[in-house]
Amino acid sequence: MRVLVFHNQYNQAGGEDTAVDEESRMLRQHGVDVLVDKTLNPPVQPFPLYKQLDTAYNATWSRESYRRVFELCIGYRPDVAHVHNFWLALSPSVHKACHDAGVPTVQTLHNYRLLCLNALMLREGRTCQDCLNKVPWRGVLRRCYRGSIGASAAVAGMVTFHRIRNTWFRDVDAFVTPSNYARSRLVLGKVPADRITVKPNVVADRIQSTMRPSLFHTVVYVGRLSTEKGLQVLLSAWAKAVPRPTERLLIVGDGPDSAGLRSFAEISGLHPPSVVFAGSKPHDEVRTLVSQSRFLVLPSLCAETFGYAVVEAFGEGRPAVVSDCGALADIVENGRTGYKVRPADASQLAKCISTLLNNDTLVDQLGEEARAKYLLDYSTEQNYRVLIEIYRSAMKRYNRVVTSESGISAVIPECVRQV
Repeated sequence: MRVLVFHNQYNQAGGEDTAVDEESRMLRQHGVDVLVDKTLNPPVQPFPLYKQLDTAYNATWSRESYRRVFELCIGYRPDVAHVHNFWLALSPSVHKACHDAGVPTVQTLHNYRLLCLNALMLREGRTCQDCLNKVPWRGVLRRCYRGSIGASAAVAGMVTFHRIRNTWFRDVDAFVTPSNYARSRLVLGKVPADRITVKPNVVADRIQSTMRPSLFHTVVYVGRLSTEKGLQVLLSAWAKAVPRPTERLLIVGDGPDSAGLRSFAEISGLHPPSVVFAGSKPHDEVRTLVSQSRFLVLPSLCAETFGYAVVEAFGEGRPAVVSDCGALADIVENGRTGYKVRPADASQLAKCISTLLNNDTLVDQLGEEARAKYLLDYSTEQNYRVLIEIYRSAMKRYNRVVTSESGISAVIPECVRQV
């Protein structure tokens, strides 16, 4: 099988980028011929009005991406095209390009971009579904994307245009989402329910550390340093937990709130070695740091579609303390593989942190259960089987639709046709 993968990389690498790399590696390890095509968005900076309008138009339908993807499909002849992030530079024109080249398409929805302008369904620290299955004018007025009316209008234009055009019904043969929670939101947003398959992101197994969690005194956070991740709540909870001098909070990652969080920690009296900002690290080094921790904490304010860092921690035999919302609530079993706390509740989070810092037997027991959970639900072999079945389903559906619409299995190229 040949698979052509498309992904619009983020300017600051995150879980989606890792998921694409790990999934592609998994396919290759199983003998699948994979070509990965990555696009990088232009850097965020002020543009004159004419440039903003041009960017907004291309984000809705990029003719350049259409032509390039069409030609790539014709040259590579994949059995299926798998699109991950298409915002901003790729645009949804790539799905049409693949179909016009005779290639079935699969779309992984790592976030809520089809439903929400900021893709997080989060506003002012709380879950927001005001634009779910509606024209997202509220998101424009509230400047939900990058705090800008213009930028928000660009996303709203893309969302609305493709709903009217019926792109997700016409040009996508199968959808993948990493959790049951995310699937439930997408169905409410009128993404075709019969085409959505839940498949967790790939988290490759490593040689597990034989050292028990209780031997370590480091609590680790892994992820972007951005508002929706709840890091101010975490820092407040750490101060409330009153850790001993030998215990530390290690924050791994970078993001737009990095400077503000360091300043907040300083003002709160949280200095190294009690709190350490480690910055971004290579993926293998992150896994090692997690394996040398006592447990992971992820206090997200938003309804995550997955919890990549949590599943990695499970793979290393480490429990997790997470917010009781979104996919995190599905992944963590309270009192068995970790603990779930109310979002933005620093006091409850502090209590859970203190409990796991002070109970060696408990943290080891939770770690064993976390490892068992990983092996049962997130193994690479199981992930591969599900993904291949998704590809086959997409291929069958595409061939069935083409045959029923045209009577033949040929597709007329539209690389120069207007939409």
